[in-house]
Amino acid sequence: MNRDLITPQNYVIDPDDRFSGGYSSIPIQGNITPQMYLEFAVQDFEANQGIRSNVNAFSNAKRAIHFQTDIVSKAFGIGSLPEKQRNSFPLKIDFCEKCGIAGRRILNKFNRIRNIMEHEYYDPRDEEVENMIDIASLFLAATARFITLFPSDMEVKLEPLQDLRIPSLAGIQLPVNEGEIYLFPDAKEADKETIDGGNLLQWQKDNSISLKAIEGGPYFDWVTFLVAHTL
Repeated sequence: MNRDLITPQNYVIDPDDRFSGGYSSIPIQGNITPQMYLEFAVQDFEANQGIRSNVNAFSNAKRAIHFQTDIVSKAFGIGSLPEKQRNSFPLKIDFCEKCGIAGRRILNKFNRIRNIMEHEYYDPRDEEVENMIDIASLFLAATARFITLFPSDMEVKLEPLQDLRIPSLAGIQLPVNEGEIYLFPDAKEADKETIDGGNLLQWQKDNSISLKAIEGGPYFDWVTFLVAHTL
């Protein structure tokens, strides 16, 4: 079996397929959440106290995005990468994009405004603050489901394209924070004389295909696939 051929592109997939299975929630440490920072930003802006309100609103909107990015990128396994590949906000955004989580256009716009504030003494105009709050709102809305309903254990039915000698798949497991995804073969791939209903799950685990974030491409292909076909 050629592991390099085990990619979503080599299976028969209906774009409208949605897989069922087990979802996990991601605990948030401490008493504050990204949504709370966003609410603070709105309150600061609506206080209408000039420069002070704008700077505080802008900063809290930025915190909301940074916090949410930390939570989500960690859940999808960025912590398994070497520190030099995960120790900055741009690297976390790139990781999220590779996982199919966040739209580049939203975050590019955020970075343009953020860089002005980070590197210059700058008084953000009202429309810039409103844009930042809108960007934060969009980003939190787009990623909120991964905090409450993280797709950790999905049942699938995937058949390889004709003539490809790769296994049919029956399940995908993506443990929170691990940075490793597991593909479980369908029971029909097993020797029926060596398994029965009692040890099928163990057989699938023993014969699963493991792909790691640190290995690059295939991990992100399957995570992106999973994100696109759940919920």
